[in-house]
Amino acid sequence: ERVEMMRYEAHDVRRSAVLFGESAVNNMIVTGNTANNALDMLDQGRQGFGFYDTWVQTSLTNVTFINFWDRFQSIYNRDAVIVDLDHSDIYKPWYISATRNLRMEN
Repeated sequence: ERVEMMRYEAHDVRRSAVLFGESAVNNMIVTGNTANNALDMLDQGRQGFGFYDTWVQTSLTNVTFINFWDRFQSIYNRDAVIVDLDHSDIYKPWYISATRNLRMEN
């Protein structure tokens, strides 16, 4: 089954979304940090979108990432607009995910 997310917005989230199977995201806005953050969230890194591992096909189109800060606390706790979960680069299949028209605003 194919999943399509259209006109999706996420604000002040640890990770906006992770989709499985065949999926597409079109017209998404993700704000990593706003003035509304609770104090206990300020030390956590934000992840705009998470690509999953093997045999998942995901397409991101017309996505805007806003306020992802360049703060490096550790390899596991930092802001990143795109992350991927995989066991190793050795096992990652080719040509399974695609992006088009991504924008970053800070």
